[in-house]
Amino acid sequence: MVLNIKLSVMKTTLHLIITLFIAAGLLVSQRATAQIDYFQDFAAGNNNWTTTDFKTISVAACNGSAFRAAYKNYPDATARAVTLSPRLGISNGERIILNYSYKVLLYNNVLPYQPAQGNNWGLFTVEYSVTPNGPWVIIDNVNAKNHVPTDGCATREIAFTPPNGSAVYLRLSVGGGTDYGNSYCIYIDDISALQDNLTITSVAQSSPLKVYPNPVTDYLTVEYAGAISSLQLFNNQGEAVSVENIGNDYSRLDLSGLDRGNYTLKVIGDNEEISTVNVEKKEVN
Repeated sequence: MVLNIKLSVMKTTLHLIITLFIAAGLLVSQRATAQIDYFQDFAAGNNNWTTTDFKTISVAACNGSAFRAAYKNYPDATARAVTLSPRLGISNGERIILNYSYKVLLYNNVLPYQPAQGNNWGLFTVEYSVTPNGPWVIIDNVNAKNHVPTDGCATREIAFTPPNGSAVYLRLSVGGGTDYGNSYCIYIDDISALQDNLTITSVAQSSPLKVYPNPVTDYLTVEYAGAISSLQLFNNQGEAVSVENIGNDYSRLDLSGLDRGNYTLKVIGDNEEISTVNVEKKEVN
């Protein structure tokens, strides 16, 4: 009887040890192969994004169909149209390149809607978190300074780096404008998030404009085959940020004095905008 009890205990202990080893192996395997590789074109109604404010629609969409919020501005700037993504995947600790298309239209009873212009339609933010409940970090901010009024859709590219092994969620919100009399529609489409070194290298090499390192701790290098006439930097609130020690040929910026966070760099050449680049400023170690 005693022998049977001891054998039973030994079997239970051995089973527990084997189970723990298997679980540990799966966890290591998951972290080793973790990578964000996500795409959503909102072609179907069931896309797992929250639909309280945003709906899949084909009317005046970017490309066949899009995710749209019809919204009004209110004096309470916190009253905004919001949607949350499903989990995009598990981060491998590398930088994510996020691309998406958007447009903001002034709503009318009949088509065609007109592109929203000026600075009273509000602002649009993209945030990420490692949980579906936050806290949220702003990674892109479309406002009067960088908004592109268009009948079609403008494209945006953002780079951000979530912690290794963490889940990644997105939150999109629009509103906060000063035009309280009209209604607006924002369209979001073709959201892609890809995380690996090959994608980052490919994006950098395929562009005639190179901005690196990104994230940056001190000096930011700007390479462009043509002439650059000015560089403009904005914070997440759309406010111009003063940068000291810009190179005479606009090829180098000293960002060491800036606070940690995300900024928007506008590169201007021959009195026209060459590109807008999202730059992440990190603290100096």
